[in-house]
Amino acid sequence: MKNLSCDLLKCLSEEDMKKIHLATMRILREVGVSVEAEEARQALDQLGCAVDPKTKKAYFPQHVVEEAVHTAPKSYTLYAQKPEFNLVLDNNRVYFGPGGLCLNVIDIETEEVRRSNTQDLVDLAYLINKMDNIDFYTTAVFPNEVGKEEVDIVAAKAGLEHCNKHVTTAGMLYEGTLQVLDYAAKKVGGFEQLAKTPIVSFICDTVSPFVLENINTKNSMECARRGVPVIVGSECMAGGTSPATMAGTLVQINAEVLASLCVHQGAKKGAPFMYGTVSSVMDMRKGGYTAGAIETGILTAAATQMGHYYNLPVYGTAGMSDAKIPDIQSGYERALTLLTGALAGSNYIHDAVGMLEFAMTFSFSQAVIDNEIIGMIKRVMEGIKVNDDTLAVDLMLKVGSGGNYLAEKHTIEYIKKEHFFPEIANRQSRESWIAAGAKDANQTAMEIVRGILR
Repeated sequence: MKNLSCDLLKCLSEEDMKKIHLATMRILREVGVSVEAEEARQALDQLGCAVDPKTKKAYFPQHVVEEAVHTAPKSYTLYAQKPEFNLVLDNNRVYFGPGGLCLNVIDIETEEVRRSNTQDLVDLAYLINKMDNIDFYTTAVFPNEVGKEEVDIVAAKAGLEHCNKHVTTAGMLYEGTLQVLDYAAKKVGGFEQLAKTPIVSFICDTVSPFVLENINTKNSMECARRGVPVIVGSECMAGGTSPATMAGTLVQINAEVLASLCVHQGAKKGAPFMYGTVSSVMDMRKGGYTAGAIETGILTAAATQMGHYYNLPVYGTAGMSDAKIPDIQSGYERALTLLTGALAGSNYIHDAVGMLEFAMTFSFSQAVIDNEIIGMIKRVMEGIKVNDDTLAVDLMLKVGSGGNYLAEKHTIEYIKKEHFFPEIANRQSRESWIAAGAKDANQTAMEIVRGILR
């Protein structure tokens, strides 16, 4: 697995980031954050926050926030059950994986939309194993056929049993989170070993505006105590649950995530934490959430800069689409936001695989197409290697004017190193394409899915 770094895209200047930081400190000090979990309020009180027992709101002095930022790790490793899939989170290394808990899937055989189930999670695990450009597994579809008390363990086991890559999940219930932690610990030989080699991480998002919800907060604190990495994304919807302006929404993202960080570090200093965003915009024409908006990519890129401003690993969202099927809209929406997030250096880009229809529906064929889109983006991130051999001056002197490079040893050596070869994109002549069945990208991808799962 390649560890690729990138930080080519800058949406914010140094002065912009300082202004957002100072605005955030004022919001945390004067607006505060509602903290539903009593143990979290107690932890914040001990840290020096002012906590109102009636409103359950906490107000954060700047020194408390700065101490939490200081104690949080600047880099760490997300482990996999096979070491070659370990993910080192530092600087601007970028990884890609699915998002979480779509309620529907496009059926592999009938290609009709239906409710997702546990088998879909297992199928996804097998598919992710085969996709070279997808770096981690998340519980991307919801097991609708099981009871609420079983969802967390059923979803996590699908990945931990059937995928060799790092598994990220989210606990719907605190008791479910405990079950998953216990199961993961048994997989590696106990909780002490799990803290050393965490093969699972947990998403514990905030609720906008300015709420640290009870279950996610308890999950975050439990994971901190166990040394299991926690991922916190702010779920702002600009114009709806946050200001319509990008700058205002960034201040809110920053405030919500830093407040959660204070609780997390209050549970255990030095526990691994990931600064994140799952934010997008409200489409005022329909009054609803928009997944594929280009502003999602902008917010991810800018939030990445803010996370790195604090030297924290960053969890970004990119690659979703509001399209209902894998079509042209799906292609350009996901490619643009994925490229934006990657060029900004977002470390852990989720929602990058298979998600359609406002994050409601998962498509296996789209996941295969996304593997190819991500492969192209990774090729961009690799850049151009310049040395005496790649400059090829001696080769050009040898071939000279009017020659060709087809049979040269240099071409054979470098063609696969320098060029990306797609599986889905069709490069045949029209006549050859028609003779092969005139299949579009979705049909080609679906054939690959069926072949893998067979």
